[in-house]
Order: sequence, then structure tokens, then C-alpha cells
Amino acid sequence: MEYEQLRDYYLRDDIQERILHFSKNREVALRYTDVFGKRPFVIENKFDMLQIRKKLPTSFHISEERWLNAHLLGTEKNQEERNQNRIGWDLILDLDGVSYEYAQIAGDIIIKFLKNIGIKNLSVKFSGNKGFHIAIPYESFITTDVPDKFGKYHPMSSLFPELAQYMALYITEQIKSELSLALINHAGSIDKLSELWNIALEDLVNDDKDAHHLNFLKLIEIDTILITSRHLFRMPYSLHEKSGLASIPIDPDKFLEFDKFEDAKPQNVSPKLYSEFEFLNYNSKYGKDGRELQIKAIEYFTQEIDFSNMTKQLEEKRRIDYNSKLGKTTLLSDAFGEVFEIDEEVSFEDFSPVIKEILQMDFEDGKKRALFVLLTFLYSIKWSEELIKDEVQKWNSRQTLPLKEQYIQAQLHWFSNQNSTISPPNYSNENYYKNIGVNSDVIEEDIFHFKNKRVKNPLHYVYLLLKTKPQDKNKKKKN
Repeated sequence: MEYEQLRDYYLRDDIQERILHFSKNREVALRYTDVFGKRPFVIENKFDMLQIRKKLPTSFHISEERWLNAHLLGTEKNQEERNQNRIGWDLILDLDGVSYEYAQIAGDIIIKFLKNIGIKNLSVKFSGNKGFHIAIPYESFITTDVPDKFGKYHPMSSLFPELAQYMALYITEQIKSELSLALINHAGSIDKLSELWNIALEDLVNDDKDAHHLNFLKLIEIDTILITSRHLFRMPYSLHEKSGLASIPIDPDKFLEFDKFEDAKPQNVSPKLYSEFEFLNYNSKYGKDGRELQIKAIEYFTQEIDFSNMTKQLEEKRRIDYNSKLGKTTLLSDAFGEVFEIDEEVSFEDFSPVIKEILQMDFEDGKKRALFVLLTFLYSIKWSEELIKDEVQKWNSRQTLPLKEQYIQAQLHWFSNQNSTISPPNYSNENYYKNIGVNSDVIEEDIFHFKNKRVKNPLHYVYLLLKTKPQDKNKKKKN
């Protein structure tokens, strides 16, 4: 998005007022194109808004949890301190699909279900691109003496994300039959769904007759099932980097009438138009109208739910979704490589020809993708933070048009805070090698370097190389 577009939109008084309103008691994250600012960040008053005006973000994101003091996030010594800081949380169903149409079909069914069980404090907003957020405010639930899965009673504020996950799961179970049938009818048949999204038929079909045999989690994602503490969602009225559209409230009674290409244009957004169905508004005359949903979800606590299997299915849906964005027709099963554990010191001489080439190249285009390859590789071989930073800085200095220092530092910070290793993309993903200018001959040299084994990615190259070298016990890394 152009700076002028951000300025004309975010500096409007009515938009600034809404940003301040939704930031109250929440952690805020500012995004600058494809990099998030430092967390935690808090917006408490107009002075904070003035600071933001100096450098406008492309989008605003807020926590589902409400905090007594969001400044303290990340300093807690244990879960008890985190629970004491959390004063509540709203149920946000983060709804996405392989297509906007599917997300809208699912959203309509969920809205009708929640209305049917008596929920009137129900609000909906467009995510800004191709999904929706369906919300029930914390005040709609019983917030004291809520039992957990062991029958012990707690304030509801301490049961995040567990209770939110079970609420989302209960809703999913209740609407799965109607949603599955609607998706099948939309496409014509399960076979057509399989063909349209290039999903193996056996992966789309399940044994649940009541759900019309469709495994809809391959097509629809209810992200709330997988949330963790400090999970963020796009703030109402925030713009979306990819679409340029605004994340605005939608009247639940007119959900299917919503036209994102017209209603969500920044120049057409006016908060006063949505005052009667503002996102997360609570009307006390409806009382604890989320009570039935809460009770049903608590009953689900007694069940052993395989969240890991759901996670795998939702991750596969994300691969399909990402593939469609790239305009490809095959799944990204090989988009990012298998992680090969390296337990020996790796020197520059051990690097694959592709990595050596990237380190010496001056990129006209694809610098960010090249940096991603370098960082995934260097962190995977367990180089120290100091060595990685030095190597990346030297690489960036070789560029005629180097990446901004802020972007470099943000990427280094993000990678250093990951709990698990991210492998470099596989060579089959041309978007990260061939399309950024790496010589095809060098890529082939990597792939076919070993006679009896085809190399998958730069990390795999090092892994195989070290296996073929004489073992030197003195080179083993200390724990």
C-alpha cells in the first residue's frame, strides 16, 4: 500500500478514535508491510496515537485476551502470573477457507447456529481479505466459578485458550453436517471438490455419514481451535496489506449481502454506519446469552479431543490456500523442506553451491526471499547469533539496493525467537531459487552432487556431506 493511502485513511479522526477504542486493555501489534513491530506494544491514549502518526503501520492487530497491564507481557515467571494479569477474553472465531465463497458459506451457517441457541450479543467483521471474524464478548459468559476438565472451579479469565478451543470445537461439531452438505452442493459433488482444489479424494472423504462423508477441515479453517495465549487478530478498521481493503463490521442479519469489493473500500468506510452492530459491543439487556454455549463447551472437557489431527488437517488446508495464491495447481507438500538434524560444526566450505552463490549474488529482485533462504539455512546448521548477523550484514552490503536495516533486524529477531527449526525451502519450490535468479546449473549441481541420493534442499546437502566425511569426535558440538 502507498503511504498516501495509509495517511488518508489512518489519520482520519473517526478511524483514530476507533483504533484507540479497540486498543483498551489489549496488546497491540503494528505491522509494517511484512514485518511486525516490537511486542508487547500498547496504545492507551492520544499521545500514543501521536507517536504512531510519525511512522504509520500498514495494519493493526490486537489480542483476544484483555490484560490488566499489557506492558508486562513476556515478563511473567509462570502461568499463574499470566492468569493474574489476564482480566478476560472474548471468543473470536477466526474463519478462513480455500476461497472467500466457502468462508462466507461457513460464516452464514455459524451465525444462524449461534442465533438459534439464543446468542444476541453476536458481532461479525470482514477480515480484510477473504475471511471473517465472528465474536461473542466476554461479558456474555458466566465469568466466575467455571469448572475445568478436572472439575475444579476457576475464574473464566484463567481458562484461556482451553475453553475457547472447546467452544470452537463444539460449534464445529454442531454445524459440520449442514456445512458439508452446503459445500458439496456449491461444487456439485465431492469429486468436483477434489478436482477443483487438487485434494486426493480419500483425504476429502470420511466415515461420518451424518457429515455427508466430507472432511470439510480440508477446505475450511476455524483458527480458534488452534489458538494459544497472546494470539492476535486484525483490529476492526485496520487495512489489509494484500487486498488494500478495510476490516469492517458486518450486520449479522445482512451477512450474505456484504460486498467486500464495495463495502470495504477505505474511502467507503464510516464507523458511524456500523454503530448498531459494532464489533464486540455488549448489550446488557441480553444478559449472559452465551451461557448455553459455555455449558456445552464445558461438557466437551470430558472428551479426549485429538487436536493434533485437527492441526495437521488445518495445516494442509493452509498449504492448499497458499498454493492457490501462487497460482499453482499442486499442493505445497514440498514447499518447505524436511528438517535434518545437524549435530556437528558446519564451516563455510561445507555450504552447498546454492548457498555460496546466494551469498555472493547482487539481487535485482527477490532479496527478501533470498534472505529467508539464508536465515532458515544458517539457523538450521546452528550457527551462533553473532555469526549469523555478521554473515547477513556482509551479504546485504553486497546489494546495490540493500534491504533496510529495520527489516533485517526484524527478521533476525523473529528467527531467534522460534522454538523449532524452519528448514530452507526445497529445490522443487522454484519460487525461492530459480525465480530469484540462482543459476539453474548451480541448483542441479546441488541436487545431483551425491551419486546415490538426490538432494532436497541446502540443509539436506550439508546433512549428507557430513555423513560422508570421516567422523571427528572433536568436532561434535557441546550441548
